[in-house]
Amino acid sequence: MIIIGAGGHGLSLAYHLVKKGVKDIILVEQSRIGYGSSSRNASRFRYHFYSKENIEFALEGIKYLISQKKELKYNPLIYKTGYLWLLHDENLIESFKKLHSLWSSYSIGGKFLECREFEFLKVNGTCYFAPQDGAFHHDYILYSYYEEIKDKVDIKYAKVSKILHNNGKITGIKLESGEEIKDDVVIVTAGVWSGELLKTANINLPIYPDRKEIFITEDVKFGIKPLVIDFKREIYFSHTLKGEIIGGIEKEDIGFKEFSISFL
Repeated sequence: MIIIGAGGHGLSLAYHLVKKGVKDIILVEQSRIGYGSSSRNASRFRYHFYSKENIEFALEGIKYLISQKKELKYNPLIYKTGYLWLLHDENLIESFKKLHSLWSSYSIGGKFLECREFEFLKVNGTCYFAPQDGAFHHDYILYSYYEEIKDKVDIKYAKVSKILHNNGKITGIKLESGEEIKDDVVIVTAGVWSGELLKTANINLPIYPDRKEIFITEDVKFGIKPLVIDFKREIYFSHTLKGEIIGGIEKEDIGFKEFSISFL
């Protein structure tokens, strides 16, 4: 089989297939291991989503994430930091009261606090703290997967230009170089590029990029343990174990675009 994309999903898929004894796997990556959002993110996990489906998925997914640290080559340094939401108005507080009831039904309820209880926050008002959420080192997971599969999977560094098909059946892929690789099983794990690739096989799925900007500072004295989310200012930020402050801007920017500071 052919797997397109060696980010978190592609590496995980290859790793688990190899564990099950599957052979003859070709993993095609256009740039490098973990390219895209798999290696450029805030490295956080949470249970506290806003729908039952996502909460239930997170409960099982995080349980498995924690169990994997026993089998992976590199320790992903999973630790609980908590998530902290700043609730600026009564409407937001009321919304979180409903969410609190939902989360409590899954035994993951947090608590409402005065924001001033957190020394690093210089704002008045109500906050909601969910201590169960946390952080990990995603790159250690990516490279643990890679170390396990690198000698068992045929890894090709090339850009896929087209998924080949005939009479409604998948027949392989075509690389940008013109080379064709034949196989009747092609799995697309190419992140935001998946939608464009699938179109070449006449498959239309609503997959599109929503660009996010993330920043990271030099090391400073540790003081911001939870991930702080401020809906009013559309930002989030926290501290890493090493000491950098990491955060981002929650601003919608749909589509493939050249980088420009006008986004900021």
